[in-house]
Amino acid sequence: MNSRFSFALIGLFVLVLTGVFVGVVLWLSAGTTQKTYETYVAFMRESVSGLGENSSVKYLGVEVGKVRKIELDRDNPERVRLLLQIEPHVPIKEDTVAVLSTKGLTGLTHVELTGSTKDAPPLRARPGQPYRVIATRPSLFTRLEDSVPELLSELQAFAANGNQVAKQLADLLDSSNLQKTAAILESVEQLTADLSTQVSSVSAILRDATTVSQNAARASHHVPALIQRASGALEAVQEAADSIGRVTSEYERLAADSQRELHAVGRETLPQLNATLLEMQQLADALRRFTQDLEQSPGMLLYGRPARPPGPGE
Repeated sequence: MNSRFSFALIGLFVLVLTGVFVGVVLWLSAGTTQKTYETYVAFMRESVSGLGENSSVKYLGVEVGKVRKIELDRDNPERVRLLLQIEPHVPIKEDTVAVLSTKGLTGLTHVELTGSTKDAPPLRARPGQPYRVIATRPSLFTRLEDSVPELLSELQAFAANGNQVAKQLADLLDSSNLQKTAAILESVEQLTADLSTQVSSVSAILRDATTVSQNAARASHHVPALIQRASGALEAVQEAADSIGRVTSEYERLAADSQRELHAVGRETLPQLNATLLEMQQLADALRRFTQDLEQSPGMLLYGRPARPPGPGE
């Protein structure tokens, strides 16, 4: 009887414990939501040491997924194929780049997504590809490792150049070169002295030119008065030419009226009279030409008539 009671008690305890366990599991599962992921592929051309399955995938430092699988690329053994599970709301675009990032000295590595821009189109799978492929970039340690040989070669080249410069300085400080340098410096000093003398001569020429300019400026103040007097002279000459013209016309008219009366004596005096009239006419023409030349070039009163250009063969 007692044994049956104890078995029943044990069975009841097991049932109660099972119910409590199931209740806890249901309660915990009710408080959590099942996450969904989208699968992407990234190919790395460097060591993925420190990266394992279920390692974090972060977008600008925010965890947005995990690494589902790591394996060598079957088509290219120089690459490592990473299968990434990323939450669907993460903006993976064509310019998104995956980079391996290591946490300090711990050696733990995760995949960091960067480079997405606002206006870039979303990343899509190409024909024949089961997953969308995210572009990759070498990690910081890989870039440093690749740059070390180049840096060492540049340091070696710099050291070689330094040795060459030191040798050239030693050659320059040789006694014969020092004498040549002293001679060059002496020549430079002599050239400087000559240049100073030439500068003094140029300064004197500039002062003379300044004096000439000032004299010309003072003379230019008298030009308006000279031009005014020349204009008055032109008017006087013009009036004289007009008077001579009128006298000549009157003289010709009187000669015509008295031609009959003077016909007898005209055989002797008429040629002289005609010659006089011709000279007066030439004088009037000369005065008119002088007036025209003076109007075209008033400066001839100061500098004289301009020289006639030489003709052919002169």
